[in-house]
Amino acid sequence: ILDFGYPQNTDTGILKTFITQQGVKSHQTKE
Repeated sequence: ILDFGYPQNTDTGILKTFITQQGVKSHQTKE
């Protein structure tokens, strides 16, 4: 099963980092 194009078995830390980076980019874009 893929989630955000990444395997579900991806390390949780890496997945959280990816999500956090996406959130930061979105926040910076709004500013």
